[in-house]
Amino acid sequence: MRVALVVHRWPGAQAGGTGLYVTALAAALAAAGHRVAVVAPRATTAPGDDPPGVVRWPLAGDTPTRFADGWSRPVMLSNWVRFQRTWRPEVVHIHHLSGLPMGLPAVARSGGARVVFTLHDYALVCARGQLIDAELNPCSGPAPSRCASCLGHHVHLNPVTAAAGRILQAAPRVGVRARQGLGRFARPGRRAMHRVTRRLDGAREALEAADVLLSPSHDLADRMAAQGWRRPGVFPLPLVRPIDPAPEPRSGPLRFLFASSMIPTKGPDRLLAAFARLPADTAMLTLAGPSPAYDGQPGFSRDLRAEVARTPGATWRGHVPPAGVPDLLAAHDVLVLPSIWPENSPLVIREATAAGLRTVASSLGGSSELDPLMRVVDPADGLDRLTEALAAEITHGRGRRPPLSWPTPGDHAEALVTGPYSAG
Repeated sequence: MRVALVVHRWPGAQAGGTGLYVTALAAALAAAGHRVAVVAPRATTAPGDDPPGVVRWPLAGDTPTRFADGWSRPVMLSNWVRFQRTWRPEVVHIHHLSGLPMGLPAVARSGGARVVFTLHDYALVCARGQLIDAELNPCSGPAPSRCASCLGHHVHLNPVTAAAGRILQAAPRVGVRARQGLGRFARPGRRAMHRVTRRLDGAREALEAADVLLSPSHDLADRMAAQGWRRPGVFPLPLVRPIDPAPEPRSGPLRFLFASSMIPTKGPDRLLAAFARLPADTAMLTLAGPSPAYDGQPGFSRDLRAEVARTPGATWRGHVPPAGVPDLLAAHDVLVLPSIWPENSPLVIREATAAGLRTVASSLGGSSELDPLMRVVDPADGLDRLTEALAAEITHGRGRRPPLSWPTPGDHAEALVTGPYSAG
């Protein structure tokens, strides 16, 4: 079978959990004898070791200069047609369209390929990607006026409209009269509404063009349907790399681990603040992960790192290469992922449970679907519940839990080939 995997960055380690999964899937499909091409925007490709038997196909396209360039990309779409005619994929499995044309699924299908689309987050339907607005408040779902106000300068709102929109996002903190007064300033203009509407129409067309739409979690599938989008079928992800059970730890303070991107929506600052409330010398905390830019908060990781340096027992590890993750897990007892956005299905929770770590995570999203023994914390409860969960783990003490078993990339690839990839 000839399979093209479409992703927003390559090599896979550049693209977080989605990229790591695509790397593992590409290797597993190639090992099973299938011909595999990984297609990503040319601007994101960099030197790296591709899996054996996998072809890298950088897709050239337009230089982004406008809001529409985030989803239109006519030059890139014509280059995709050239790739499809040259390489002739039987299956096009899309994992992310950020930086790629939303028309790609329809063009791929019209070219004779079977199109499978896995949603790893909300970036297709939400321009911010996480159903969180500019003020870090949960969003009930995309709508033209709501999105235009949230995106602000991206769709060229004037400063007064953008500022009024941001204030109105904080509805519980704004009085009725103030809301009525601001409302007439906060309404986006026709051009902004038109741009956002076109993007949402493009997202809907992309979803409808797929022969098969998949989600790794029930939570994302349910949210998409509740917001009026096409409901994906649930198709869980594998453990992307082998993780051996961690050895029994030595005596000493409990060791908490945060292992994800250092951005506000992942909640590392909340975890650090809750950790600082714990009795001294009862636990240690490591924050590990990359520090990508986050729109509206350019100094977030810098400020967080400075706060870590001022917090006894906390350590800033920063980016950890994929090969170092097993040792990182083995040195800790509890993984904590207190996200304030509805995460889909974090790979790191699979890895932690495979190593025998206990988990604490947000009640938002699909994290709680991955570990029946997880301590679940609602971000709406503030820091009190998170602090209580950490204190309960300290009382539990160091020690391992029985490791959970997960499908391998090979098992997962075979299930795709015999299921979603098959027209029968």
